[in-house]
Amino acid sequence: TKRNCEQPDGKPMRTTQTNQRVGCDWEVDSNAKEDRCGICHGDGSQCKTLHGSYNKQEGKGYKEAASIPAGARNIKVEEVGNSKNYIGIGSAASGKFFLNGNWQITLAGEYEVAGTPALYERDRDLEKVHMPGPIKEDVVIYLIFRGRYRNFGVTYEYTVPKKQPVRVPQYKWMFSDWSSCSATCEGGTQESHPVCQEKDDGTVSEDLCSSEEKPDHMMRVCNTHPCPARWWIGPWQLCPVTCGLHAMRKRTVICVELNSKGSDGKELALPDSECQGQERPSERELCPNLPSCMIHTTARPILLDLSTSSSLFTSALPQTVDSNEDSEEDDVNLSLSIDSDDSLQEDDLVTNSITTDRNKVSEFSDNRNGTGSGKRVNEGGWAVKQWKPCSVTCGSGVRTRSVVCLKQDGKCNLNNRPRVSEDCYVKQNCNLQFSSGWISTENYAVCQDKLLPTLCSSFKHLCTTSWYIKSKCCDTYLFYNIHYNPH
Repeated sequence: TKRNCEQPDGKPMRTTQTNQRVGCDWEVDSNAKEDRCGICHGDGSQCKTLHGSYNKQEGKGYKEAASIPAGARNIKVEEVGNSKNYIGIGSAASGKFFLNGNWQITLAGEYEVAGTPALYERDRDLEKVHMPGPIKEDVVIYLIFRGRYRNFGVTYEYTVPKKQPVRVPQYKWMFSDWSSCSATCEGGTQESHPVCQEKDDGTVSEDLCSSEEKPDHMMRVCNTHPCPARWWIGPWQLCPVTCGLHAMRKRTVICVELNSKGSDGKELALPDSECQGQERPSERELCPNLPSCMIHTTARPILLDLSTSSSLFTSALPQTVDSNEDSEEDDVNLSLSIDSDDSLQEDDLVTNSITTDRNKVSEFSDNRNGTGSGKRVNEGGWAVKQWKPCSVTCGSGVRTRSVVCLKQDGKCNLNNRPRVSEDCYVKQNCNLQFSSGWISTENYAVCQDKLLPTLCSSFKHLCTTSWYIKSKCCDTYLFYNIHYNPH
């Protein structure tokens, strides 16, 4: 609804381009408000609220229920129960109806009554009228009976100025309700602030209370019970390799609780059993977005025709032995160090970290006394399994075995750690497939990498200067010479 903005003297009010708050004192950005009596900065003591009801159960047509004087504010008229009757409002002086006159029942909505907006509501035959006021003339409230429908009662109330104050306002400082606790466990704080209140009218402006008597705000401790244990999750570690489809990365998952002693906010590690009932997050996952390795993880022979090295040929890969059975691998990270003369020694392959799995410890623990088939424990606390089959069915390959530290603290002497892999050779000729058919390997040289393919790929540039790299990475060396350095 479009309304004209006017000052109390009737002159238009000056407006600005931006929306700004204007208080009842007509000051921009003022917090001044009218009290229930309509007095700016008032305390509500200069008026009184009157209540009444109309309870005649039967009647016919328009029956006067109440009269409300001019100047009244906060006028409320409500039916007590649902009925087919209606509420009407008319002028006491002229008899003109503002709402539901002359048997013309209007729809629910907002209407103007005696110079003030009136909100007319109807919900399931239950009617209400609210007018903020002040009204400019006396009005009459009617109950409009329809036939023989019963009246369950109509209540009304309104506020009018007092002719003379009956009491002196009494102001004093009180405290607000406690705020929400700042923490859900391990001790938080709550605050309560002083507010100015009038004895009968409740909270009023702080200016009405003595600033010298204003107390300090209060604080108390809350929710002192211990925090429940929870899973702490560390960041994902870097992937141990740069290529491959099955490489895994790790992260740390620990059951912790907030330190209840002191206020340092630190967390204490607990046994995993303390976090029962909560799903344990995964500690491992596949490395994301890794490309496939250029060199296969199984040994791939590179075949070179000694008589015509420039001829094109294809190689038949030896059938690899499936090593998925009993495929537990030690959590060993290998690192390479290169001497100043670009030579690489086997002793330079060292273990950085050993992680002892409890299942593996129990698997090997029965063999400390020499019992069990193919499993031995050396003086350094290392337990070994039998060698797995050779990785190929013909020619040179590699075989591996599981090596586990059985000490409870996981600190075995690395110098006494048995080998986890060694070269192997299967006395069986490998057949090669050319475009013209199968042929024996008698006229061809066969070699393969004896280190991890990813390591050979990383150190391929040293093949021309280091005899050790060249011999251990023969496959990689020949592969790059044939495909990238053709003669």
